[in-house]
Amino acid sequence: MMLNKFDQLLETVKSIHALLDAMHDPQKSEKKTEFLNASLLAQEGMPKTLSDEVLYNAKYAADRIGVSDKTIGRLTQRGDLPVVAVKRRKRQFRLSDIERCRRYYRGEG
Repeated sequence: MMLNKFDQLLETVKSIHALLDAMHDPQKSEKKTEFLNASLLAQEGMPKTLSDEVLYNAKYAADRIGVSDKTIGRLTQRGDLPVVAVKRRKRQFRLSDIERCRRYYRGEG
């Protein structure tokens, strides 16, 4: 089941709270660290920063990277440009992933 953004944010806050508790209570540290690691692994596809929460469509990605729409399709098939969500039958991408591909195509990364 896919979590909505509020639920994802709530899970992140709980994870941070668990980490802070572990830092203040050495006896519970190991148990809290295990909980935190499991929680973070469950949120692997979740945006990591506020700037990543804004998602962009394939047209924007193609324009920003400087490639065709077909190349965007090939990048997603190879896993080089992960699709974060599909809204109204349109693929959505994180800005950080778009910028990483842009640097690659410009020879900067």
